[in-house]
This record gives sequence, structure tokens and C-alpha cells, in this order.
Amino acid sequence: MGLLLLRIALSAGVLAHGVYFLTTQENATVFSAFGSWIAIFVGAMLLVGFLTPLMALLVLVSCIYLALQPVADITNFARLAFVISISASVILLGPGAFSLDARLFSRREIVFPDDLRAPQE
Repeated sequence: MGLLLLRIALSAGVLAHGVYFLTTQENATVFSAFGSWIAIFVGAMLLVGFLTPLMALLVLVSCIYLALQPVADITNFARLAFVISISASVILLGPGAFSLDARLFSRREIVFPDDLRAPQE
């Protein structure tokens, strides 16, 4: 349940960021609108848990890029550091049991029938 909450927190932040910038920018360029749609897509994929490590890596790289930009506001840097730590945690811990990744790619038990065993002498 903890991984699910961590994944929901990250996806909610990314989704809110994408929707906010898509709806509030009046003079939006094609590049910024495309970035907002990518953020919405990544947030949705994190929410359902599909390709979770890859999507969290996209969030991590984009937040590191934004943190390295010259900004005078320390609160923006603190928010980015928070998102970087959550996305790194999701990458390292994985999607968890309540995700699409767990349904599609989780470990399976292989059961061998008795007649395939080597004959005993």
C-alpha cells in the first residue's frame, strides 16, 4: 500500500503540473503545450502503474533539468528536490503489487509435471 501511495503522490503532482500549464498559459508555444501533454501522459501512466520505472525516470530527468536552471526562488528548488526524491524512490522500489506492471510482468511460478523428471535408477 505504501508503494501505491507513493506512486499516486508522484502521478498527482505530475498530472496537476501538466493540466495547470496547459490551461493557464495564454501565449503557449507548441513546445510548452507538447510538454504539458507529455506530463499528463506520464502522470496517467504512473497512476495506473504502466512502465513505472521508465515514467519515473522521465520525471526525474526533467526535474533535474529544471533544478539546474538559474532560478532565484528557493521554494521552487525545494519542490523540485521533493519530486526528485519521490521519483527516485519509485524507480528504486518498483511499481508495487497494485499496478499494471505487476499484472503484466510479475514473477510467475513454473510448475513441472511429475512425468518430466529424470528417471531414478
